[in-house]
Amino acid sequence: MANEPIPVYVFTGFLESGKTKFIQETLEDKRFCNGERTMLLVCEEGEEEYAPEQFADKSVFIHIVEEQSELTAENLEKWLRDANADRVVVEYNGMWMLDALYSAMPESWMVYQEFMFADAVSQKIDDIKEKLKWLLPVVLAIGTAFAGWKIALKLAEFIENLNRIKKAVGLIPGGFALWAKRLAGVALIAGGLIAIFKGIKGIIKGEDDNWKSLALAIGGVVAVAGGLMLIFPSLAGVIAPIALAVSGLIAVFTSIYNLINDNGNVWTNLAIGIGGAAAVAVGLSLVATPLVGIIAGIVIAVGVLVTAIVKHWDEIKAKTKEVCCCLEK
Repeated sequence: MANEPIPVYVFTGFLESGKTKFIQETLEDKRFCNGERTMLLVCEEGEEEYAPEQFADKSVFIHIVEEQSELTAENLEKWLRDANADRVVVEYNGMWMLDALYSAMPESWMVYQEFMFADAVSQKIDDIKEKLKWLLPVVLAIGTAFAGWKIALKLAEFIENLNRIKKAVGLIPGGFALWAKRLAGVALIAGGLIAIFKGIKGIIKGEDDNWKSLALAIGGVVAVAGGLMLIFPSLAGVIAPIALAVSGLIAVFTSIYNLINDNGNVWTNLAIGIGGAAAVAVGLSLVATPLVGIIAGIVIAVGVLVTAIVKHWDEIKAKTKEVCCCLEK
């Protein structure tokens, strides 16, 4: 038995192409995982994670390989001895040269099978879904803002018609139109504050990847702004940009909160955070000066980026390598 070669099963392909899922299902199969001690070398970590408790038996030993430089004959032999394994399964990094593995393999190791994963169609669909997901909060927020604007216009038109009736027939008591505007403004403010509260509560709870809660909170800001403009029409030029800045701050809060607590997709949260920083910059530029807006936007955007890098460096690095590799090809 000592002279028999060590079987090696190599799984290659790009990140998120299905390698981890296939290996997991293989190790759950009693026909493959039937008591032989197996060393699983994991050379990349994607969104899919292994569930060792679901393996067919307890004879699988996982070793994480962080860098390609770790692949040396000495290390491979040592890891095999430490695991006291009879065979090796390798989930290889799609960004590494395959020759680095084969040239480092000890003489006693023999590749029995190599599997190449290239789930291009599913990956493309997932990419499109992710991009659309980035747009959903923006589209929903714009739609909510547009609806609030149209409601405010209709209310103003209705009140103006009542004013005309009052002037024409003198049936409506004096000052009614003014108080109707104020009541409508108060109603909008109350509804908006409730929406903001529910939205922020949903963000903190991590509901629906937070984008619905974010849209609800931003819609609440728009409603409050509309109500204030009905009550104080002369301040509309100040209220609108402040509402834009507040909406941006809510988006930034959502982004940073999600990044810190691992809620949702890293890239979606980055997009929300950068978009929020831009909204704050525009709002402050209109209220104060362009310089103030630009400085605030840059500081906030840097804060979002630093949070993402500190909390999700491995994922960002892997995705960046993958994009660079695709561009080189």
